[in-house]
Amino acid sequence: MWDKATLLGDLNAKYNAVYCVGERNGWAVGTGGAIVAATGGGRLWRVQRSGVTADLNDVIFLDRRRGWAVGDDGTIIATQDGGKTWTEENSRVIYRLEKIAYRGGRGWFVGFGGTILSTEGPAAGERPAITRQP
Repeated sequence: MWDKATLLGDLNAKYNAVYCVGERNGWAVGTGGAIVAATGGGRLWRVQRSGVTADLNDVIFLDRRRGWAVGDDGTIIATQDGGKTWTEENSRVIYRLEKIAYRGGRGWFVGFGGTILSTEGPAAGERPAITRQP
């Protein structure tokens, strides 16, 4: 059975992706840089300030604190504190980034124009370096 959640955020945003860590924590990203987060099992979602206006297309978290979101115009934002603060990363690309995958200590960001970016790490508290793949 589906339960309706309460959204304390941008009711006009179109949300494009959602990612959950465990049963209690989740994030959704969408148009105009919109991010909302749930910490109580998904019944209540609150706005997080992304610091960007680009549409965000995907989001992933390694744990409750460390995550990334990607979007239009090569936008990559990262958090080390569960989304209380988001920092824009320099992707050095102008194309729309669509998807994120993370496995075995390496993150992959893919998008239009044949864009494939990768990052290693991060260890606790580190910000990863983003590199373009040939």
